[in-house]
Amino acid sequence: MTKRFLARHLAGLFIAGLIAVAPVAAQDKPLIPASVADATRVHTTFLTMGMLMRHCAVTTGDLASYEAGLADWEARNADDRDLADIVLKFLKAELDLKALEPRAAEDVAALLNSLVTPKELCAKFLTQIPAGELDLSTLVPDLEHRLVQSAVMIAGGALPN
Repeated sequence: MTKRFLARHLAGLFIAGLIAVAPVAAQDKPLIPASVADATRVHTTFLTMGMLMRHCAVTTGDLASYEAGLADWEARNADDRDLADIVLKFLKAELDLKALEPRAAEDVAALLNSLVTPKELCAKFLTQIPAGELDLSTLVPDLEHRLVQSAVMIAGGALPN
């Protein structure tokens, strides 16, 4: 594999892997397809992307591009965060975002210590975001599907609350 190939695919694969291993509390009764773990994964990914984009902006000195990239990514994935919040509310689970920050910081450190240079990684993120390659719906479509199914079930009112 070439360094260019790794740079092209590493970011998306790594974020997908981070989403899959985010630590969370267990859900007692699975009344809906999505779990507290799913909702936590979404919020941890938002924190990780924010930290990474801020790091890239400071490191490269290109604040405008990375702020725009983060804003674009957040806008593209806002519906998933809203769905995650619906799931959390239904399951009566509270999420402490401050408690997720150390995990997000570890994820950023792991990304920056990857096989490509931080500069290459940051540049790759700027090309992958507008292309939708880092959208949650692209990286983990099954997660988004569970969130959507759950929100529909909750909105339908057929579930005990």
